[in-house]
Amino acid sequence: MSAFSIDKKIRCFIWCAFVSGALLFPQAAGSKTSESETLIRQGVPPEILSFKYKKGDSYRTLSKVHEDVFVNSKKNHHAEIVTRISAKIVDVHTDGGGVCEATFMSSEDSTSSANGAHFSWGDEYKSVFTRSARGIYAIADIYFMPVVRDCPIFPETSVKPGDTWSAEGHEAHDLRRTFALQKPFTVPFTASYGYKGIVKNSDGRIFNVIDVQYNLYFESPKINVRQGDVSARTAELLNRPKITMGHSHQTLYWDNERGEIDHYHENFKIVIETYYGDTFTFQGTAEAEVTEFERVNDDSTMKKIQDSVAELGLEDVSVKKGEKGLTISLEKIQF
Repeated sequence: MSAFSIDKKIRCFIWCAFVSGALLFPQAAGSKTSESETLIRQGVPPEILSFKYKKGDSYRTLSKVHEDVFVNSKKNHHAEIVTRISAKIVDVHTDGGGVCEATFMSSEDSTSSANGAHFSWGDEYKSVFTRSARGIYAIADIYFMPVVRDCPIFPETSVKPGDTWSAEGHEAHDLRRTFALQKPFTVPFTASYGYKGIVKNSDGRIFNVIDVQYNLYFESPKINVRQGDVSARTAELLNRPKITMGHSHQTLYWDNERGEIDHYHENFKIVIETYYGDTFTFQGTAEAEVTEFERVNDDSTMKKIQDSVAELGLEDVSVKKGEKGLTISLEKIQF
């Protein structure tokens, strides 16, 4: 059996995301910032960066990963992975944290390096989690997505271009098919952040540019056969991860007015060494952007409804915005 046949069960361990790991904030399609746009460092006032959730927010995110997979240092296949994310903020806590319900639909198209054979697969994940205004996750271990968690995390104080900080985060990987692990395989990291400045895109929107880097190194706990975790024979066959290492370098474009990531791009590499002695390497690039967004409780939505009321010539109808949403009031109702 070829290496590609053996390894084709391996799923991508990274996609943004930023998906980032983060919930990306919506943008108009095609408004992504160009790499050629000027980074402004001077004269940028300090500001507090934070997530700003609104109940009822819903959006769709498109994430793409382009990676090469190596098995025991030999290139095994190239993979193109697309993930479509539908998310909705169903509640907002008094401390600013948002409760999100999300669906992740992933598809992969892989090409063997040995004979050019193609392999395609698709999967769907559902997830529910809470994320604080600073970016810290609270999520049960029954959910496998998102992969990158607690990144980005912002300081409680204001920052200006040139400032740096660090925070703990982790990646959570779905290794059910590859290594028969029934809960997310978590790998901790310490991320280093650098606030580079701001850029303006062609639509006049302003983004805070944040550089994020972290290294991975994690030694898995040994399997305790005596406690009945798994039989010695099964442990050998499963060929579980022993050491996970690698790195990620991300550039985030943050919209602080809306309080979310607008888009990002990443270079990554992950190496997994198993107890059996095999090495799996995943390296490539990723990017993500939000393609659709709907917010019901904002000024633009309120104006649209008010304009519609005026166009219809409806009298004694008012539209007001409150903490729980928009309220349409009808006066002088007669039967």
